[in-house]
Amino acid sequence: MRVQKSLNKLLKDLDNHLFLLKTSVENYSTHSAFFISMANELRTLVCKGKDHEDILPVLIKLFNFDESPYFKNKISLTKFLHQKNIILNKKRYSNLEFIKILTTHSGEFIHIRKDTDYRFILGSQFVINGISILNRELLIVAKDILHIGGSFLEYIKNLSTEDKEKINNKYLKSIKK
Repeated sequence: MRVQKSLNKLLKDLDNHLFLLKTSVENYSTHSAFFISMANELRTLVCKGKDHEDILPVLIKLFNFDESPYFKNKISLTKFLHQKNIILNKKRYSNLEFIKILTTHSGEFIHIRKDTDYRFILGSQFVINGISILNRELLIVAKDILHIGGSFLEYIKNLSTEDKEKINNKYLKSIKK
């Protein structure tokens, strides 16, 4: 039996993972391990797994938060995640595919497996100003997710107690199904 988290616990988890992501973004230049942490936090925040939900998209949907004003292109988080923005050796990857591949292969390919896409191996070896192409792209995605996550948390703080209670009731009904 799977036990569902309370809405307050989900919001606390979001805050914690955004904090860890922010710490990784702020400190990546001090140690390359922060890129591994960055990739893992992004996976937790936006990738649906077999044992967990994608925290940020689930909460944005639940709270009916219009995130489009916070993105440069005025798009939703879902569209941002599915945009094929990352190009490695003429192949395009969506932001979501990119995050999933990096986390599957331990960040910047510390452990190269037989099924590792050669484009990612090359991307990890091509370094500009001390940062690989993969990590540069990861940093860009991380900053965008931090921006939208921070905007969402600010939105939550400004909600009335009554609105929060309505959303909590809606959430409780959805997990009982």
